[in-house]
Amino acid sequence: MSREEGLLEFLAHQVGAGYISDLRKDDFHSELISCIESVKSTAYPINEWVDVLDYLTGIKRIIESPEEGKKALLEAL
Repeated sequence: MSREEGLLEFLAHQVGAGYISDLRKDDFHSELISCIESVKSTAYPINEWVDVLDYLTGIKRIIESPEEGKKALLEAL
């Protein structure tokens, strides 16, 4: 993970998606979940988890910690 690389970019790269928008496709669903499960929640700040949750699921909510963000994202997917 590069410090300049955000969580969405990291996930897209890890699952082999050509574009970030491809992460929304069913083709990447199982790989995406596995990748998220393997990411240490504290590797990214809260705002990254909030942004990914919103981008991938449309859910907007207040997240208090990276751990909560990761859990909310996995539950929503």
